[in-house]
Amino acid sequence: MDYFEGGQYFDYGNVIYFTDANYDESNRLVHGQIGIIGFSAGYEIFGLTLGEADWDQVESTLGTSYVAQSPEDNSESYLLGEMWSYEYRTEHYSLVFYSKTQDGIIDGAFLMKNAI
Repeated sequence: MDYFEGGQYFDYGNVIYFTDANYDESNRLVHGQIGIIGFSAGYEIFGLTLGEADWDQVESTLGTSYVAQSPEDNSESYLLGEMWSYEYRTEHYSLVFYSKTQDGIIDGAFLMKNAI
């Protein structure tokens, strides 16, 4: 079993599911919920191929209602540290695109369940 930040994750190539599943004191799997889905280069989302699309293409497809964060803003993030990120947020979920450079090629994205 593979773990990240205290929960089990499932890696299917261009898609990784991060859960809060773990084992109890009897070494039995305690089923969890998916909290984050990660998408890497080569995955297509909203007609944009990650690893090929740049920020201008994302913005023209999804609009400008996002929050941009610099690597400094993300320095304490275990997922986004040292990356530029662009977050589209709804009531229950956030879609976060990330890039090594400002306005550069989008390296990947995370679909995250917002904290309640």
